[in-house]
Amino acid sequence: RGRVARVDVSPDVPQGRPIRIADGLEGEQRCHATKSHLLIDNGSELVDVLGEEPVVGEGVPSGAVGYAETAEGLVAVSIEAGQLMVAGKPVQLVNGRGIVILPASILVEGGNFGGILRDGMVAVLDENQKLHLAPWSGIANAAGVAREALSRRDEPDYGNSDLAVEEDLDALKPQRELEGFEETELPQPPSGPDR
Repeated sequence: RGRVARVDVSPDVPQGRPIRIADGLEGEQRCHATKSHLLIDNGSELVDVLGEEPVVGEGVPSGAVGYAETAEGLVAVSIEAGQLMVAGKPVQLVNGRGIVILPASILVEGGNFGGILRDGMVAVLDENQKLHLAPWSGIANAAGVAREALSRRDEPDYGNSDLAVEEDLDALKPQRELEGFEETELPQPPSGPDR
C-alpha cells in the first residue's frame, strides 16, 4: 500500500505559456507528461494545461495508458484485449526467443537510453510482472508513426562532435602532480636447458 499526498507544484514554465486550470473534469483523472504537454485525462476528455490550446486535438484520443510526443505530434499508446495499440493500430511485441509478450501495463518514455533505445522506449510489464524494454523506433515503425519519442528533459547540444571539448576535460585533471614511475631494468629470462 502506498500513501497519497496532495501538493502544490509550480513548474518552471516559459513566459507566454501560462498554466491553464482544467475545470469541469469529472471522474477518475490521470496525468501524462511529455516534452511540451502536461495532460489531464478523465477517460473521455484530454486537457493540456501547458499547451497553446486547452484541449488536445481530435487525432489524440483520451483514455490511453500513455502518450509519446514526436516531431509529428502526440501519439496515444494503450492496451486493448491484451495487445499494445499505438495510434489505434495493433502492434505485436515479441521477445528475443520469439515468444509473444502480452502487456499488462506500460510506460512510454522519450529520450536517448542508448543502444537500440536511443529514440525512446516503452517499458512493458507482462501478465507475469516481468519487465521488457521495447525500442520506440521498432514500435513506431510497426504502427507507421514518427520513430523518435522526444525526451522530457532538455538535452544539451554538443554540435556534430562526440568528442569532449578541452574545457570539459579541465575538471578531470588532478589537483596535484602525480608521482612519476621509476625506470627499472627487467631481469633477463632464464637460459639453458632448465627453461
